[in-house]
Amino acid sequence: MATVRVILRQSDDHAQSRVEEFQDVKARVVHGVLQIYRPHGPSAHAEEIIAEFQDAVYLYWRYFD
Repeated sequence: MATVRVILRQSDDHAQSRVEEFQDVKARVVHGVLQIYRPHGPSAHAEEIIAEFQDAVYLYWRYFD
């Protein structure tokens, strides 16, 4: 699996955007929520959600190998 890097929006408290990085995961957007997850086994429903980000919280995300 790949690494997913998420760039979060600036908050009033921070002058720079924050970067979150997750290794050996997959990502998807469901109803405006970015989900970072790790699949477990052959079942499509066997997965562990690592993090979730609301649409208004992140600028963008991408995969890195």
